[in-house]
Amino acid sequence: MDSIPSSKLSRISVYGVAATKVGYNTLSHKTKKLINSKLNDDKVLEKNSKIIFEALTKLRGTALKMAQLLSLENGLLSAKYIKELEKSTYRVRPLNRAVVRRTIKTELGAYPENIFESFDTEAFAAASLGQVHRAIDKEGNKLAVKIQYPGIDNTLKQDLQMMRLSLNMMSHSKVVIETLDEVEKTLEQEVSYLNEAENIKYYQEKMRKQEVIIPKVFPNYSNDKILTMEYLEGKHLDQWLEQNPSQELKNLVAQKLFDLYVYSFFELKTFQADSNIGNFLFMAESDIAFLDFGCLKTVHENFPKGVVALVKASENDNKDAILDAFISLNFIKSKDEIVVEKFYDSVFMPFAQWTCQPYLKETYSFSKEDDFASSVSNAQQIISREKEFVNYNRDFVYFHRGLYGLYKMFEQMEVTIELRSRLPKIQ
Repeated sequence: MDSIPSSKLSRISVYGVAATKVGYNTLSHKTKKLINSKLNDDKVLEKNSKIIFEALTKLRGTALKMAQLLSLENGLLSAKYIKELEKSTYRVRPLNRAVVRRTIKTELGAYPENIFESFDTEAFAAASLGQVHRAIDKEGNKLAVKIQYPGIDNTLKQDLQMMRLSLNMMSHSKVVIETLDEVEKTLEQEVSYLNEAENIKYYQEKMRKQEVIIPKVFPNYSNDKILTMEYLEGKHLDQWLEQNPSQELKNLVAQKLFDLYVYSFFELKTFQADSNIGNFLFMAESDIAFLDFGCLKTVHENFPKGVVALVKASENDNKDAILDAFISLNFIKSKDEIVVEKFYDSVFMPFAQWTCQPYLKETYSFSKEDDFASSVSNAQQIISREKEFVNYNRDFVYFHRGLYGLYKMFEQMEVTIELRSRLPKIQ
């Protein structure tokens, strides 16, 4: 790929061409189906999925970020679209070599061959905001050089405006729009690789005693648009699963992932809020590496306590305690009789039950058939779609996003792990 469309007109054009192709394919299929009702929808869905993915690949940035979010939302898109959009986490078609060399010259002051002992101009990973190249420095260190797509920061605002218009036409769009509001706040931080370098430093210090590998940053080869880290040998989830790891090993790795999330959320009050499969590497034995620290979320001090309180209150079916938990989570301001009467049975209780479900027993088994992660998404939608429910907690957007991403991974791994015992003071 030579370049990324950066003007508003050129980006609208990409959206328009894709929409026209999808519309034509869909209409043509429906017409043919009038003649032959037995025609399968899968073929046209697969074709449309590839068109959408190709358009998003051209646009990068916010467009691909939303693709990653939507790839988690099974309730919003069909399986064919989900499968294609999952590629957006790390399999996007990279920029060509000339653009890569030019970007490094602009950002670091020299061409890669004059900075590194060796540099692979073909990216081995590419996602929404940047792509990653292997390199070796003159001291022999194996490096992963993450290069931000040129001009990506200039496209964010116009992409967000177009997406809001598009999402308003989707069912349950309020769920995604709430998330989009938070994405907008964090994207400006994500496009600053110096900010990500600081996040990595923070996590290396705070996670020192935890079972996780966090790559070292090389400041001499890094700035706001280029982030150079040590290169880690490992596999992404789908590649790792192709090796047919034992059930025992899958359970062990999943338990580590959940324990790390709990430690980060409850102890640090800061957590990696982008739990897509592209952000983890599965290493030798049961080691796990975190790769992306551009999207960290810090929550209010009372928020983790409110989550535990909600689980305990739901388990005991204690109406008064459930309402207290919703107050501590800032979903409601008080036990207003009108609000309680209108929303308790339709919103508060179902949401609390879904939150509580995986913590009722000592272990919980995730499977593709049960699809618990989607039920968690449904729980958030119950709160979000109530237009009168104005106190939707923005902290929960990222808490949900991070945990939901993990649950989807656990379902893909089909693991059984301990969740209940990991929540503080639940016993």
